[in-house]
Amino acid sequence: MTTNTAALGAADPRSTVGWRRRTRRAIPLALALLTAGCVIGGFSLGFYLPNLHNGLIAATFTALGLFILSRRPGNRAGWLFAATGVAHGMMFAGRQYGLAATAAGTTEPTTAVTWATWFGVWPLALILVLSGVTLMSFPDGHLPSRRWRPVVIAMAAAGTALAAMSALWPVEYAENALAVAPPFRVAAYDSADRVWNLIGPPCYALFQVAWVTAVIRRLRRAQGDEARQLRWFAYAVAVGAVAMAVGVAVFHTVIVGVLAVPFVALAAGVAIAKYRLYDIDPLISKTLVVGTMAALVTGGYIGVVVLIGRFIGMSAAASGVVDRGYCSRCRCFRTGPALGTSPGGPSRLRSPALAVRDTGAVVDPAQRRWSG
Repeated sequence: MTTNTAALGAADPRSTVGWRRRTRRAIPLALALLTAGCVIGGFSLGFYLPNLHNGLIAATFTALGLFILSRRPGNRAGWLFAATGVAHGMMFAGRQYGLAATAAGTTEPTTAVTWATWFGVWPLALILVLSGVTLMSFPDGHLPSRRWRPVVIAMAAAGTALAAMSALWPVEYAENALAVAPPFRVAAYDSADRVWNLIGPPCYALFQVAWVTAVIRRLRRAQGDEARQLRWFAYAVAVGAVAMAVGVAVFHTVIVGVLAVPFVALAAGVAIAKYRLYDIDPLISKTLVVGTMAALVTGGYIGVVVLIGRFIGMSAAASGVVDRGYCSRCRCFRTGPALGTSPGGPSRLRSPALAVRDTGAVVDPAQRRWSG
């Protein structure tokens, strides 16, 4: 007769292993449901070009990360892609609420809308750092070398400072076409806005330079199969950087560049399927081909929308009224005559929703400052 000598209440090793396996499977499923809810729920509020890229990045990066984790559980690159996608999905949903309220001309949005909009804006700097680490760590989940650790630490410190500034003051509302007042008010907005204009855009540009440099250096050092695997990915990152530069220089907007970011995830998927990265068989090669073709068609359509939107924005500016920026004293956006037009009177204060509803003007980052 066999007796059980295990102590009363001791955990069965087999049950512990089974619990870990179920948890490892449940977490990716929860991330997929969270991202799907954010993206589908966000698009149900409307189609807004300034926020489209966040929805696309959320869908593509999360899908790629979960695919990697389904084949290689615990892979660092898979977790990084999934985390980046989920973060963009949550930010996308928050901004959609603010853009929907702005488009509807809601004079006094609910408290939930103001907080959701706020949450969809201020984490941007930290999410950019996470995105950079994800791109710099492909395909093995590690940085190219230890020399890149100080770079990541500096990016994290700068991102934390920028996120804190954006959380306290609405310095990024205007450039994201948001006319919803923040949920709380902190003094010295004008000073914070000047500091943001001085350090914010340069830091974002340096983040992107770091990503591209890390990917290119990894590609130059790679040999054989690794070089072929990274070629698609590196080209997509480089094309995204070129699109960003062209968009800023020609169209004076970052929309063109950020819309190219989802192609990075598609390129990584092609590398995985075509060159059997992570020893994954190319079971989805046909799906990737069809998806790439659909993405190219969508990109062409978006390019046309950008051009039309730019023409409409120029027409709105020519109508004589533009937004002048956010007033921290009364939590409104100040409007006045457009530059180059005859002043029809002194600048006036309006609520954020009325400024967009009455004038039809989209907030222009280049003209959101005012004097007086």
